[in-house]
Amino acid sequence: MTTARAISPTINARVTLSQLRVFLAALEQGNLTTAAAELDMSQSAVSHALAELEKILGAKLLERGRFGAKATLLGSRIAVQARLMLRAEAAMFEEVHLEHGELQGIIRIASLRSIATHVLPDIIQAFQVLHRNVHFEIQSGEGFAHGVENAVRTGKADLGMMGAPVATDLESWVFARDEWVAVFPEAVAPTAAQATWSEILALPFLLCNEAGAPTVREYFVKHQQTLEKAAQVEDDSVILKMVKHGLGVSMLAQLATLPLPQGVSIRALPQPLERRLMVVVQPQTTSPIIRAFLEFVRFATLPDSAVFRDGIIRR
Repeated sequence: MTTARAISPTINARVTLSQLRVFLAALEQGNLTTAAAELDMSQSAVSHALAELEKILGAKLLERGRFGAKATLLGSRIAVQARLMLRAEAAMFEEVHLEHGELQGIIRIASLRSIATHVLPDIIQAFQVLHRNVHFEIQSGEGFAHGVENAVRTGKADLGMMGAPVATDLESWVFARDEWVAVFPEAVAPTAAQATWSEILALPFLLCNEAGAPTVREYFVKHQQTLEKAAQVEDDSVILKMVKHGLGVSMLAQLATLPLPQGVSIRALPQPLERRLMVVVQPQTTSPIIRAFLEFVRFATLPDSAVFRDGIIRR
């Protein structure tokens, strides 16, 4: 286990935002050389800034070696505070731009793949018609437990877009809904529009990633069905490929099945199951551009968005 090694702190010295930027770049790149290139600094300047930061704080933040650079346990916690401080700095500049009558800055969004692919582009395009100087960075929260929530919680993202449920320490609300569907190999798909339990259970079951697995398990329990021989797959696009090759049947939110591959068919579930699409954010967010985007997502109508227009998702 990596632990923080004690260092004598520098009396009356103060941490600078530049030092925090260097620390986060080194942590996120996992390599001082790459961090230096990203920051347009020399590697020696990066090393010096990190050494000064650790001296000021009196704690070891990064372990460095042939493996690269990785955070100590304390360094991981300090990184969360560093991101919050840099985000607060960005919010100050946003307030100045707002005083001059415009929104300007960058919003970092962590999102499930299906939302990022089929919903976010239309929302962002419509928002940028109103606020052309607001730009976006999209991060994937797919493939690991609580990925979107943790990105928001640790300051790696300003807001997240995901399916319910959401941890209670984050502020959240529903911005859209879609339905879960049964996913079959086309060759053995039911002839009716709605699948029966016997048809779903006749094939090996491919359980969707950790973000959806609890919902599927609860659905089976609620309807007194037994989920047996379930293979868990961490990516819904991989599930679609496996179903296409006849390796099993699955349940996915309909948005996650798009674009539906040739050789795959979807059917309604024996009993309906709705998915709520959520926006999640740190409580009491003060950034003007984040507040504006959240209000836009909550209240804007998007009739030109194909998934809204086709009824795949709804408000």
